[in-house]
Amino acid sequence: MVKAEEEPQSWLDLLQPKWKGKIISGYTGTWFGWNCLLQLTLKTKNGKTYGPYGSMAHATSQMPFSYTAPQGQALLAFYGKTVNVPLADGSRTDIIASLGGRFT
Repeated sequence: MVKAEEEPQSWLDLLQPKWKGKIISGYTGTWFGWNCLLQLTLKTKNGKTYGPYGSMAHATSQMPFSYTAPQGQALLAFYGKTVNVPLADGSRTDIIASLGGRFT
């Protein structure tokens, strides 16, 4: 288990070498009409699990996904796209519209 003060504070924090792993899994779905990444879990080559990060709250659809690193490789980096979307209260938030992983 990760101590609260050591948890990633943003999706970019997951690029740090200490999060290098073997499996990326989670859920994509629809959140207030937007298709996005809802939840992400990482599993290291040593079997430690980090996450889930994100929330399934208010999701009207959920589709599980899982990517496993090829034999002898590990997750090196993430790539994807964020979109800034409006909220009902007039404010805005960023969602992850797409996410992929590079293995090495």
